[in-house]
Amino acid sequence: GRLLTAAPVLEPPEAPAWRGHPLADFPPTLQAEVDTYINDATAYIPPLHKLKTGTKYRKEIKPVTARGYIRQLRVGASRLIDAGTPIERFGSLQDLVTPDVVRRMIELTLGDRALDETTKPTLSAIAVAALSIAKHLDCNGDSIDKLKSIHKIVRFEASGMTKRNEERLAQLEDPAALLALLTLPKKVIEDVQKAERKRRALKSAAIDVEHATAIEFLLHIPLRLETLHKLDLGAHFMRPTKPGGQWRLSVAAHDVKNGFEINALLADDLSAMLSLYVDVYRTRLVSGVSTALFPGQDCGPKNKVSMGTSIKRLIYRNTGITMNTHLFRHLAAFLHLSNIPGDYDSVREILGHKSVETTRRFYCSAKVKAAHARYDEIIRRLRAEGNNTSFRIGR
Repeated sequence: GRLLTAAPVLEPPEAPAWRGHPLADFPPTLQAEVDTYINDATAYIPPLHKLKTGTKYRKEIKPVTARGYIRQLRVGASRLIDAGTPIERFGSLQDLVTPDVVRRMIELTLGDRALDETTKPTLSAIAVAALSIAKHLDCNGDSIDKLKSIHKIVRFEASGMTKRNEERLAQLEDPAALLALLTLPKKVIEDVQKAERKRRALKSAAIDVEHATAIEFLLHIPLRLETLHKLDLGAHFMRPTKPGGQWRLSVAAHDVKNGFEINALLADDLSAMLSLYVDVYRTRLVSGVSTALFPGQDCGPKNKVSMGTSIKRLIYRNTGITMNTHLFRHLAAFLHLSNIPGDYDSVREILGHKSVETTRRFYCSAKVKAAHARYDEIIRRLRAEGNNTSFRIGR
């Protein structure tokens, strides 16, 4: 592994993800349809037996999923616009989900790359978004069939981590790198406090503590960024009744991507850091009334993309480790399974998977690594017990 030093290192040479044209640039008619779609698609659906006769049943989807579908199509349409299609061409959602348009979105997104396991996830997401919205709009059967055919070509079902995430997680197999990450939140806060003893309190220091607190959160409670950036002191937390006590986190199922309720008594270290951040540093980040744990400039939640990028940069600057917020979920699984091999059910609970099969599918490689480690230990023990000719071979 690489050597870790206390000196700052250069930022990782990664270009920011291309996000396409903002929705505000598209025709007002499309913007209005998007709002209607999100409201309708995420509305509560009563059980099938309670629906009136003749009412078409549809599956309710989460707001984050609906917004994700719209984002996929907006970015896809942006590629067409940059390739010469007038933006006025996209005046409705139906314009975005016609088979020819979706096929062209996928072609431009793929570019000159091969259609393989590294490119299929992005392309499959476009096809899934188009198919879901087309069904919601009751598009004709021929269009639906064509969209299904497109999806079949680019379909991707995750059977484990992506190659990039595996490579990034491998950085943390170095004990020094792992320790640097685990102790980073405390180190950041100690550096801030040391600097503040020499000069006046700065907002930039409060931002560093905010990000350190978020990292400590991810180490103990590996939330998705979509949930993390929206945490609210009024809605999701119960403060300890006495100094030094533990905070409690409670996030309702409808506020979590896969509908899995989060209810946890926070660890002592995390609780202490959370109290310090909320009582001392968070007040420097808000100019008005806000209950957001990580407040943005408008006193609402901090922007998700901005928060994720800032956390990633803080980690790289201090440790040399390239790590996004979602990788904390993979790290949690591998740390647990490395110490308690085969305990997939606990990992399922930690990550909030609905099915233990999902957990097995993603993290079965951790079981293989643990098996190799145990076998290596047998070799080391046998060598320590005697010379190479005195090994006992048994069944």
